[in-house]
Amino acid sequence: SPITEASVEWKIPEGVGSDGGDNIDGYLIKWWSGRKSPEIQVVKLQYSSPLSETAFSLSMSPSPQVKKETSLLPWDAPADLVRRAIINLGWDEIDDQNIVQDVEVSRSSLTNGFAWSITFGNNPGRDTNDGDQVLFTGNIVENGDTGSPTLIISTVQDGQRSLGMDEVQFLQITGTGTLSGYYKLKFESSGYTSDIAV
Repeated sequence: SPITEASVEWKIPEGVGSDGGDNIDGYLIKWWSGRKSPEIQVVKLQYSSPLSETAFSLSMSPSPQVKKETSLLPWDAPADLVRRAIINLGWDEIDDQNIVQDVEVSRSSLTNGFAWSITFGNNPGRDTNDGDQVLFTGNIVENGDTGSPTLIISTVQDGQRSLGMDEVQFLQITGTGTLSGYYKLKFESSGYTSDIAV
């Protein structure tokens, strides 16, 4: 069951120069579970009429400077082919980036397509690809098919590392010419920040 409250106690330091310090204005509590849970993403390819030539690819961008894409996969690719393409993300003869190492893929049939369930880091003996993963993006190539194929990718379970790790998010502002001005940030139900200069 979820933890809903915590009791914290501490003692004022003793010794020379230990007057207890400044007044306490607030608390920052970081807590991580010893459990780990795998990230699970689902890729759904659906259509309105049967397909024969449609293909798709998956992309992952683990940092702002890196984006890697799988080769094109057939619209009805078996799970082992999708897994192999994901494992090979980032590999080339010159610069092997080894983005994904520990992943399982299963495929299920839908009424009008397929769903591939991609599970990251579900290996108790290793920590490769544990934790929250970057969401795949997808590209679909119809190759003359008229079945209006769509590709939907979602996270059905966020990954969690054993004993956690602080999250780092990247914000990149791009444009043509000289950038100037201000922007604001907001997180979930919080208010907006003050203006931040570009």
